Amino acid sequence: MEDAFRRSYWYGEGCQNTFILFDLLQHPELFSDTFVTYAHECLLAEQRDDALILLPMGSTNHLQRIKMVIVEPDGSFAAFCGNGARVIAAYWECCLHGDSQGFTLVTADEQKDHPVIALGNGYYRINLLSALTIPQFSHFLVRKAALSCIKEAQEIWRFPLEHDGRTYSLYFAQTGEPHFICFAALSHEELTALGQLLNTRYRSHFPHGINLNAVTIVDEATIAVRTYERGVNHITMSCGTGAACSARISLLRGVISSLVVTVKMDGGELVVEYRPHERHLLLSGPAHVWKSDENSRK
Repeated sequence: MEDAFRRSYWYGEGCQNTFILFDLLQHPELFSDTFVTYAHECLLAEQRDDALILLPMGSTNHLQRIKMVIVEPDGSFAAFCGNGARVIAAYWECCLHGDSQGFTLVTADEQKDHPVIALGNGYYRINLLSALTIPQFSHFLVRKAALSCIKEAQEIWRFPLEHDGRTYSLYFAQTGEPHFICFAALSHEELTALGQLLNTRYRSHFPHGINLNAVTIVDEATIAVRTYERGVNHITMSCGTGAACSARISLLRGVISSLVVTVKMDGGELVVEYRPHERHLLLSGPAHVWKSDENSRK
């Protein structure tokens, strides 16, 4: 059964962030280091951004709980993925329980449940819950990195990064994944250089790596974002958690005013809604999936 199952997986795409998806919801016993190695090999062969492995985690409030294991091209594991979450929602609607109310995604550490729902017409929404903006509380930063951050205002901390005679102010936020946000019109080469710098020379500060977003303000309700992703180790077409973190920091800094933010990315547009009462961030956008197997890659 394992060999036959291995030959089957799905493609997924959300705002041109690309995935392969392995469904182990009915066969969790197949999950192993060997299976992860196989998924990683398929990911490299397919030249997608991430591999998603689905595992069952029981149910709560009549909703199935699904754990999303995210394998990166460099062999590491991501903590969460906003675009990947919507791809799983598209898979759920297409293949599993399209008439249900949805499901919840469980974080890698199994500490939080993120509700995911279908909005119709190929759009899906995930509740990313609250954003962490205080670096001292993040396990992605070692103590010396957190202490290097400067408090600019309540809930706003920035990390000063020196490069080529210039100091870049990088604002911290975390929605499952750790992000720095730079409010500058960085070129592709500049963003890549800074992302590589953070994930190589500063690796001792961020032992699991860190994502970097370049943000420009379009208007009071719109921002443009490009993201250098850890694990993928290059700029991707879009990043869901990066969009959410960028919107939250933009609101905190007062450079935008709308609680519903359109985020323009190279791969398309995402919408981030901030709900002050719960302090939750809701990420909405398109996603779709299609079937493949090892012998019919495209």
